Amino acid sequence: MIFPLRTKILVTLITLFVCFSTAAAYAQQGQIVVVDVQSLLKDSIAAKSIRNQVEIERTALEKEFSEIENKLRAQEKQLIADKPNMEPQAFNERRESFQKELLTAGRLVQQKKRGLEVAVAKATSQLRGEILKIVADLAEDRNYGLVLTRQNIVIVVKEIDITQDVMERLNANVKTVVLDVQEG
Repeated sequence: MIFPLRTKILVTLITLFVCFSTAAAYAQQGQIVVVDVQSLLKDSIAAKSIRNQVEIERTALEKEFSEIENKLRAQEKQLIADKPNMEPQAFNERRESFQKELLTAGRLVQQKKRGLEVAVAKATSQLRGEILKIVADLAEDRNYGLVLTRQNIVIVVKEIDITQDVMERLNANVKTVVLDVQEG
């Protein structure tokens, strides 16, 4: 039997009403809460520690890359200056050697950049793990039935947002996450 459109709409509205009223009832009992993980990953002491370490590493890498670039430019200038006084075969051998150095330097730069990216990902993952532990502890202590991330919520009442509680525990327990940059 085919239901008319009005009946389908009415059934849908009643279903939504029941779902929202049930969720609202749980929220009033404190069993549904929201946490803003992105805020924690941005504003916590440990997150700021990660950013500071990344900046230090990035500055050191930029200095190292600049030194490599200057060395290669000097070699290129010297090669060009020596060209008129060299035999073609000797020049080609030096040019090929220089090109190999360029490729090696390029690989080194990419390898070090990738090492920093991996270190940042690991540190962020470790911080997420600490956040998850704290949220799980709070959920158990306060008998929360459901914890949602703020990222998927458009509007939330302050009473069910536990981000500040998590931030306080996170800042008290995790001051820094070590950025472990591996080469290669």
